[in-house]
Amino acid sequence: MRDEWEHAHTDYTKPAQRPAPASLAESEGDWRRYLEDDTPNGWLIQHNAMTETLLSGRPMYLLHVTKDITAIRTSGELHVSTGCLVGALYCSPLAHQREGLYPHNLGAYLMRTKPNTTPMIFEVTPDAPIPTKGVDYLHLGAIHLRTYLRYQNFLSPAENDHLNHVLMAALRAAAAFFDTAAAPPRPPSSSTSWLTPCPPCRSSATSTSRCCPSTSCFTPQLRRPRPTPRTGS
Repeated sequence: MRDEWEHAHTDYTKPAQRPAPASLAESEGDWRRYLEDDTPNGWLIQHNAMTETLLSGRPMYLLHVTKDITAIRTSGELHVSTGCLVGALYCSPLAHQREGLYPHNLGAYLMRTKPNTTPMIFEVTPDAPIPTKGVDYLHLGAIHLRTYLRYQNFLSPAENDHLNHVLMAALRAAAAFFDTAAAPPRPPSSSTSWLTPCPPCRSSATSTSRCCPSTSCFTPQLRRPRPTPRTGS
């Protein structure tokens, strides 16, 4: 179990050690350069306030908002939330400004849109600089599966059938994307369009990963990065 959690934690500041993305780039280095240099705000992968704070070893300040401040004060306990991260206390980092602590854009959004909540600020003081690791959602599959199998008997047959139906529908909807990601790389061509036409309506998606504008089409689209010219003999 500990190995599964360690596998889910990824250092995004370093190039990944994995097989090359099959049809998205010719090598891990090409893919990394594309992410950092050719995407909006890609430079933040290497240089961001959270990474710099972790590496500094200085105290960190985190914002959490709650509707249950009375229950927290009474019990002295703060419970994690379930979801994509399995179990986590969702917080937003706070940055030091001359006027005091300033919330990250997500924290500012929560404060603005959730007026009936109480903000809580945590000071986390590490013993030493912390590795810059974050959780990779795609590596949590084994943990989610084990949790489901452990508590599957709490579901009624109807609930279990509904869950299976939702899962299969999601897989079918994402089939085109999976095919694109798993396909063998195609040789670079000057005539290759960056925009992948959507088969049902033949329109072209304009973002790196989204569906076409048609309300009747749900085929995920993926824009291929510029091929990196090869050098050498």
